[in-house]
Amino acid sequence: MTRALLIAALLAAGCAASAGEPWARLPATADLIGVIDRPQDLAAAVRDHPAAKSAVALPAVRAALAAANVRRVEQLVAYYEREMGDDGPTILGRVAGRGIAFATLTTEDRDPVVAVAEGTDAAASKLFFGLAVRAFEDEITRQDPNAKIRRGTHAGVETVHFGDDFHAAQTGTAIVFSNREAELHAALTRTTTAIPAALTRARALLPAKPLALFAFDLTARKSTQASKDYFANTRLEVIPTAILGGTIDAVRRADLAAGGVYRSGDRVEAVVRLNARRADLPAEFAFHVPSAGQPGSLPLLEPPGVVFSQSMTLDVATYWTQRTKFVNALQLPELEKAERDASKLFAGPSVGQVLEMSGPYHRVVALATSEVAYRSKPGQVYPPFAVVSSMRDPRFGKSAATLARGAAFAASVATGLTMADDEVTDGVTIVSYRFPDAKPLAADPDGVRYNFAPCFAVVNDSLVVASEPSVIRALLPELKAPKTPDPKAPAWQARAYARGAAAHAAANPEPLVSNLILTRNLGLDAARAETKQLTDWLATLGAAAVTVDHAADFFEAKFAWTHPTPPSTPQGGK
Repeated sequence: MTRALLIAALLAAGCAASAGEPWARLPATADLIGVIDRPQDLAAAVRDHPAAKSAVALPAVRAALAAANVRRVEQLVAYYEREMGDDGPTILGRVAGRGIAFATLTTEDRDPVVAVAEGTDAAASKLFFGLAVRAFEDEITRQDPNAKIRRGTHAGVETVHFGDDFHAAQTGTAIVFSNREAELHAALTRTTTAIPAALTRARALLPAKPLALFAFDLTARKSTQASKDYFANTRLEVIPTAILGGTIDAVRRADLAAGGVYRSGDRVEAVVRLNARRADLPAEFAFHVPSAGQPGSLPLLEPPGVVFSQSMTLDVATYWTQRTKFVNALQLPELEKAERDASKLFAGPSVGQVLEMSGPYHRVVALATSEVAYRSKPGQVYPPFAVVSSMRDPRFGKSAATLARGAAFAASVATGLTMADDEVTDGVTIVSYRFPDAKPLAADPDGVRYNFAPCFAVVNDSLVVASEPSVIRALLPELKAPKTPDPKAPAWQARAYARGAAAHAAANPEPLVSNLILTRNLGLDAARAETKQLTDWLATLGAAAVTVDHAADFFEAKFAWTHPTPPSTPQGGK
């Protein structure tokens, strides 16, 4: 008898372990699944991040933390800690230490949602759930004295219901929620050892050990008529195809989207992948990817004071020569007529011929530093920027310059734009234009035009068009002695630099100062002091990068933020 009881207990323990994964209660028909394997690690990654810790010192953050809603949350956390006899992180581990998972079916009108928190301590889960229900009931009663929570049972488990969209229960180490009562009941009796297929495939597609991940089976969503119409229509639209054609086509070909969040030291990453192979990308979309053996994009331009830098492949020549495959029959004649009409305004090659001479690589860069080109100051100061495009044919630079001169002449009629004397720097001729200074212009009452002294130059195999000559001068060292391209570079990459953004904000503090005066009711001196504190903090935040690439086995979009750890002060140093 004792032996039989022992075997039964071991079997029960085994079943409990199998059903102890949060995904074990999710519906098999779900197409969107999210999982946080280690909620306490994710919470710690946010709580202990240097940026979060340093932000608490900012007056604006302290003011936000003092708001009534935040204080109410703090009181609620303190309530749980007092009643459960533990601190917040420990409670989180006890009630959700084995993970949090949710699932939904996105093709239904009112998407059914099931969420499960699987803990390590059944008693703690029961106590936490009871406290949560009590706090929820007190809050809804405070808002509406007539509001009531309905209680029931299902399969021997007590359930709690409020309205049509709140249904919850606690059983064993699990706390279960759904927006539909039937789905809650199904989750309470559902136990499985089979990991959802989409979740298994997502883990195989993503890098290992994410702090949180999602898996989206696209099959059902893409089978709807609305999705089919979207893919068919956007493929024939000029702007969506030119900008996002490769990405849209990757979604069309994929049947799984997966994403994960990661942290390693001072680096935080969010990765989204589609199981769309590069080999299956239609040939006509080659304008979004480089030719075989070529780098996906050129190295980012990073001159002193850089705020933002972007590099990408966008082969406009290929797009133009194969436009009949992308542009629908109604828009194509209009597009070609516009090209012919524009070409009549300029001497030399047509606009289409100039496009065919252009190269596949384009880079954009914005700087914090700016020269003062006018006595008048614009109402809003923008960082100066440049667009750098590669040339397939050396004639592209000369032909594009002809187009630029024609466009400047056309603009001069309405704005008074005039050509300035050519500037030669390090052997490079910079052609620039100026607007009349201190002359009213009805179309620009705020003087936005005073941000710009349009200019262009040809540097080696690149055409540079900039908002002011100082940007071209800053780029000359990198353009005349370019970095070696990385053969594994993504097709699209961009990076934002906190130090450059802080420098721009510090040089132009008026918008921040005015906002603080209006929203925080601060005096001028206090607003200026707080603005300086904010820009000083911003300068410590490192850099954030975004990449998009058509890899061999998947399409990937990645966000990465690197927050540099400040160097420690040497012992005994000054």
